[in-house]
Amino acid sequence: MLHAYVIMENHYHLLVETPRANLHQIMQNINTSYTVFANRKYQRCGHLFQGRYKAFIVDKDEYLLALSRYIHLNPVRVGAAKRAEEYRWSSYREYVYEGKGGGLADTDETLGFFSKQRGSAVRRYKEFVEAGIQRQAKRPLDDAAGSVLGGEAFRERVLKFIKTPSDKLEITEVRKIKRAQEIQDIVMGIAGYDGLTEEDLLKRRRRTEGQRKIAVY
Repeated sequence: MLHAYVIMENHYHLLVETPRANLHQIMQNINTSYTVFANRKYQRCGHLFQGRYKAFIVDKDEYLLALSRYIHLNPVRVGAAKRAEEYRWSSYREYVYEGKGGGLADTDETLGFFSKQRGSAVRRYKEFVEAGIQRQAKRPLDDAAGSVLGGEAFRERVLKFIKTPSDKLEITEVRKIKRAQEIQDIVMGIAGYDGLTEEDLLKRRRRTEGQRKIAVY
């Protein structure tokens, strides 16, 4: 499900919800197919967008609205438009102008936070977005801890999910936030297991060569 998007001069933002571990494949398909299309149409070559994509696992209940507003205000912040609805290459017009099902984005869930009546929801959502300009709302991603955007309870649920044995480590975003073992922890663990001191393991000695190799591995 695509909740919101904006295409800028050298990058874009997507607010995507997927029940599968396929975000990496989605992004690869988008970048590859659109780049091929644009290069053929405009007789150019090379990359279209700046850098490699970055992804965050987001607590939808807490940050859906803030991220939607942040995405739709991108053109205003950089001076590409005076008002969000003036910018053609975003989903904001689908929120404030188009009828239900009139665009790429699924607007129902976001608008549903404001009212069950679409007309009232659109009006209140527009006020919410415009208030972000007046108050200079902060960047929601500044609250992220690594690749997770959410409160402490949400982060704990994500980490608990990661620790469950499965194929989850195939998910690029999960690999980013999985806690790696610190070097000091490895040294202490191996030294303790073999009845050595950390100093024994850190110095080059023939009798601890095997343990050193294990630590390096």
